[in-house]
Amino acid sequence: MIRAIDQQRLETPEEQAAGWLIRMQGPIIEAHVERQFELWISADERHAMAYADILATYDIAGEIAAEGPRKSGQTLAPWYGLGAAVAACLVLGLVVSRGLPAQSPVPQHTATLTTGPGETLDIPLPDGTRIALSGASAMRVSYTSGARHVDLTRGEAYFDVAHDEHRPFVVTVHKTEVRVLGTAFNIDLLSGDQSEVSVYRGRVRVAADGKKRDLTVGQKVMTGESGLTPVSFEAGEGPDWRSGWFDAEETSLTRLVDELNRYATRPIRLEGAALSHITISGRFKISDPERVIRSLKTGYGLRSSVRNNVLVLTK
Repeated sequence: MIRAIDQQRLETPEEQAAGWLIRMQGPIIEAHVERQFELWISADERHAMAYADILATYDIAGEIAAEGPRKSGQTLAPWYGLGAAVAACLVLGLVVSRGLPAQSPVPQHTATLTTGPGETLDIPLPDGTRIALSGASAMRVSYTSGARHVDLTRGEAYFDVAHDEHRPFVVTVHKTEVRVLGTAFNIDLLSGDQSEVSVYRGRVRVAADGKKRDLTVGQKVMTGESGLTPVSFEAGEGPDWRSGWFDAEETSLTRLVDELNRYATRPIRLEGAALSHITISGRFKISDPERVIRSLKTGYGLRSSVRNNVLVLTK
């Protein structure tokens, strides 16, 4: 399920209700989560009222009741639907910092958002910016009257940023900072503290390890490597992962495994130094990890085994 919104940090019944709305709209509702929800909603009549108000205000009560929890094996849309997206926006739209003046057009908003393997989340922010969060990913969002900040702590995300010359939009990934005013770009957080920044519209500035580089449309750069040398790519309308694909051109097998782990139900791990030197090319349906693993076994002579619920690939 979507483990979105840090429930412990939400103070008011309205904030808690928005968090629960996201949790109860995931593809699989686990039994212990249902029990926690029942305990929460029955603990205080304000909880039930806040939850009902959110459903009624956004006119999605009928849709949720008709569909019910999505169980394992059902086909999901590319994005999880109105319930999760609206709830994320609700939490981001609530005034968390109570000390700001009432007339301030942009109060402070904070949220922690995460997805599990195979889950994606489309998040509308208060200023019109939209973020698409990939599977097995996590980030923290913080908006104030003078700044817009996202800390991507795991996984991958695509940002379509609304222009605001007075409030730069800043994304941090490990020791890397990406700063923009209004643009569309993708950040892929990889193993070994590396990340790839790709620009699909506008211009961004990447700062890492004391170096800075401006990127324009159709340019990408890998941080964690010396030089921040940009590489050209076909930008199109957005990253392929949003439709479950990954295009590889002389790409390391390690990178492909990173992408597969965003969708795999069990972790995938490479074993043996030889595998880290293998490069691959082609178009892979990463939303179907088993299909990709079969292709790798056939095309590259790999073998697979399961150990402690981890799929291990060897040569």
